[in-house]
Amino acid sequence: MQEKRNNEGQTLEEFLNAYDPSIYKNPAVVVDMAVFSVCEKNNALVPIVLLIKRGNHPYIHEYALPGGFVEMDEEVEYAAARELFEEANIRLNRLYEFGTFGAVGKDPRTRIISIAHLGVAPMGTLKPKAGDDACDAGLFVVDFLRKENVCEVVLTSEGNELRFSIETENDDFFNLPIKIKRVYNTNLASDHAEILTKGLQHLCLMNRNTLLNQLKPPKILLERLEKALNDLALVVLGR
Repeated sequence: MQEKRNNEGQTLEEFLNAYDPSIYKNPAVVVDMAVFSVCEKNNALVPIVLLIKRGNHPYIHEYALPGGFVEMDEEVEYAAARELFEEANIRLNRLYEFGTFGAVGKDPRTRIISIAHLGVAPMGTLKPKAGDDACDAGLFVVDFLRKENVCEVVLTSEGNELRFSIETENDDFFNLPIKIKRVYNTNLASDHAEILTKGLQHLCLMNRNTLLNQLKPPKILLERLEKALNDLALVVLGR
């Protein structure tokens, strides 16, 4: 069978031998992980999210979702698991890819495209420990304050409080797909406020039995967990 040739008369082998990827400018690919669980607070169960504090530029000493660059010889899902362990010492059985974030200018180093992943940890099992280029890691309780077409997200952990506000084109803020006008008053790194918001949406869109099985609450807390998930869905999905 005759080998296929391109317009320059090259076979596939000849084309690949002559190919030089360095002549093209390409975006870098990173993974960011939104990892959630629940904890008890004021006799109720509330959502918590894992954040790390960056130890290097850019966004030095700002809180962010754990993440990092995908290496040339690894699959994206492996990169997500590796970065989660390297930065926060956390291993999860599964991470769910839920979105791509690639706004021009999201990172001052170079053009970056982020593949976001969602993780759910059983209640009481998240024990983060900072590593790699993270100088701190912690669990933050997620609260919401809504008013018309603005939602303020409040993240608290042992004296630390982080906030960001998101304005939308209408008051159906948490109905997919959201149309964000702007994210402002944020002290989270880069576009991680938007990634975190989308992660919460996808958390609520998971099959409820699957979510309960992954959170694994004690039976005595099951009713409170159901209420917590219903309350969260009402806020982040509008239903």
